[in-house]
Amino acid sequence: MITIKLEAPPKILYDRIGKKKKREWGGEWLFSVDYPDKYEFVRKLYKEFKKLPSDIKIDTIRLKPEEVFKIAVKKLEMHKIFCS
Repeated sequence: MITIKLEAPPKILYDRIGKKKKREWGGEWLFSVDYPDKYEFVRKLYKEFKKLPSDIKIDTIRLKPEEVFKIAVKKLEMHKIFCS
């Protein structure tokens, strides 16, 4: 298993959530009943989330979703080569 962490500061995350339609704030969000939407998750768990280890980290501040995907694929390919 490989863990990929997509990173951005809280302000950016709040801006991104705000751009979604309100019904998408929770959307397919199945994290926990304690965090009914992504605002609550960021507000309560951001500092803890940053501490979690990951195999691959991607700074998403200035990237579009398509760019993040391409970077993730490249890093996964490199990870596969080095771990083989």
